[in-house]
Amino acid sequence: MTQLRWVQDPLNQHGYAALPKDPHHHTYRVYPSGGWWGYRREEGLSIGPLEIAPMEGQAPTVDAAKAKLEEDWLDLQRLLDWLNYMVANPPPA
Repeated sequence: MTQLRWVQDPLNQHGYAALPKDPHHHTYRVYPSGGWWGYRREEGLSIGPLEIAPMEGQAPTVDAAKAKLEEDWLDLQRLLDWLNYMVANPPPA
């Protein structure tokens, strides 16, 4: 389920990054952290009154950390699709 293209992190030679392709994508980072792998989405998301904070966590392996961020990316895409649908198809008054 790889939706993101992972490269060596330009800010951390031991980590990986999925860098944004356009302004609607977020920078994701995976990095070694005390025997675990830390992961984070750098930017939050703000649409009108809705605000989603940046996220981070730890996983036992690099693949598990990447999988968490892949899941986050898919969740954000679904949310944006739903918001676009609701704007284009408002509920009846």
